[in-house]
Amino acid sequence: MTGTFTPPGSSFTAVGKSPLTGTWGNSRAGGYFGAELKSTGFDAVFCYGRASNPVYLSINDGKVEIKDEFGGRHLETESILREKFDDERIQVVSIGPSGKKLSLMSCIITDKGRAAGRSGLGALTGSKNLKTVAVRGTMQVPLFSHQKSDGAQKKVY
Repeated sequence: MTGTFTPPGSSFTAVGKSPLTGTWGNSRAGGYFGAELKSTGFDAVFCYGRASNPVYLSINDGKVEIKDEFGGRHLETESILREKFDDERIQVVSIGPSGKKLSLMSCIITDKGRAAGRSGLGALTGSKNLKTVAVRGTMQVPLFSHQKSDGAQKKVY
């Protein structure tokens, strides 16, 4: 239901091998990142390996780019990217100093304070040298179409 107008339609879930337990780890956060990611045309992002230097991932309407990290403090990341791309609707998830230092309790943050805080997945993100994922999309999420009695399609948005 992500990207729809349902109550849980904008949350996202981060999953991976937890550095805290060494087993499956997952964490969920609210906010607008999940819905914005869905409107880029993607359902999920999988990151394998490790970047040779700190980077951020930019996804814009199906176009994916890996760019060098730009610096800036953790809570300023969203503002910096919105200014850089001149777009207030960009949604961002990022890690802070604890994620970069691979703290087993580090979180993935969105909306300047919503945290995907279980399982130490901020450290997993940091271990990949991935500081930030920024997304912006304009694609509409298709929903089920009901069949009317006269055979015509009725789209539901």
